Amino acid sequence: MERWGSLEEVDFSFNELRNIDESICLLGDVKKVNLSHNNVTDIGPHLQHLTCLTELDLSSNGISSVQHWNELLGNLKKLILANNAIKDVSGLSRLYSLEYLDLKNNAIDTVAAVYPLGGLPCLEVLHLRGNPVRKVVEYRTRVLEAFGERSWEVKLDGKAPDDRERDTISLAN
Repeated sequence: MERWGSLEEVDFSFNELRNIDESICLLGDVKKVNLSHNNVTDIGPHLQHLTCLTELDLSSNGISSVQHWNELLGNLKKLILANNAIKDVSGLSRLYSLEYLDLKNNAIDTVAAVYPLGGLPCLEVLHLRGNPVRKVVEYRTRVLEAFGERSWEVKLDGKAPDDRERDTISLAN
């Protein structure tokens, strides 16, 4: 089967796709894939063959589970999962190259659900707007605590921790 080795970026958005089949493997050297605004509920096993993939947009699909994604998407730096139905993000906890994670408008409802992301050593930007967890008292401080000594490096919902938040976090750690 011939591969499309020169393609670096592909956009499959707004195509009513339900799954990601083996034809994606033809894009062996692709770096950016946009699958937003489709009907994907599960990514399946084929994305793991895209070893150069660093940016994936799966926003506005029907995704509710990200379990075992760390086994499939090891080199990702940017992952956009806004406008889905994700409640548990522990399946992303070993995406150690991840720098940017957009989880806006999902179903994350507890601070504890976000804690697995605290072990991501490169994460610099985390978006959680539109999730029920935002209603938790001291939401920002409690989420940033998950990052321990790195908490001051993480922009949460587009904003770096302010002095008060840093002081509160340093007392907690």
